[in-house]
Amino acid sequence: MIAISLDLNLISEKRCKIQKRRNGAMGKFCNLILIETPNGEYGDWMIKEQTTAEERRAKINLPIIGNGDNLQKGERSQKESEPQIEDGPPPF
Repeated sequence: MIAISLDLNLISEKRCKIQKRRNGAMGKFCNLILIETPNGEYGDWMIKEQTTAEERRAKINLPIIGNGDNLQKGERSQKESEPQIEDGPPPF
């Protein structure tokens, strides 16, 4: 299991797409990638928005928008034990 922390303010609005879910409701989606960073300073994984094939050919490097840590089965992350604050929908 991987616990992640994501800065929603760093997600590019133009990379998100609106599409219909299987139940007929509309949703806003953004494709993300996890890149393993063993022994990294900020966690075991970094999160970036997925690049297009054209961007990969141009070697465009998108910013890190979050990070993640590997959790052992039955272990809870420190963030899960903190109270969750919900203050409305994501900013995008």
